[in-house]
Amino acid sequence: MSDPYLNLYATYGALVDNTAAANAKYHAYLRNDVESGRRLFLLGLKIINVGITAVTGVAARFDFLRTTGNPTGGVAGQLFSFDSSTPSITTGTTFLTNPTALVDAQILQPIVLSTDEHVAAATNIQQLVNMIDYLKTPHAFARPLVLNPGEAVALKQVTNTVVGSFAVEFILGTSQN
Repeated sequence: MSDPYLNLYATYGALVDNTAAANAKYHAYLRNDVESGRRLFLLGLKIINVGITAVTGVAARFDFLRTTGNPTGGVAGQLFSFDSSTPSITTGTTFLTNPTALVDAQILQPIVLSTDEHVAAATNIQQLVNMIDYLKTPHAFARPLVLNPGEAVALKQVTNTVVGSFAVEFILGTSQN
């Protein structure tokens, strides 16, 4: 019997955890480096409110966008494979939090989230909102967003709030195993 998953993408996660809110901050930046020799397929994007401090009525707008330019600074995020037998993609992939010197090329999707803290209540819908995948595919048979070698995307906070913190996760696949 053949493995039904053999023809699927090699799948990876890219995670930055507990990045503080700040105006005009790039929370996460993902680039498929020119020398990678592969295409990256963006299969998912999650923004998770990890705040547990008492905050009420604060919201933040994020823009998920294509970027150009070479980032300066930043801290490396975690790149990991969903299958331990799959080769690493750390070579040829740049994943950072809080880089600077990027140029916003095209907004792909605006997203608004609350930074209200989590509370222990059955009615707290914010717990469920954290499970939403914000990267929308236009149709079930449409291709996912593709990053060809040399292309990059970022998640940028564009509103002026400094309250709260977030984790950001990209789910991606590759054209090579």
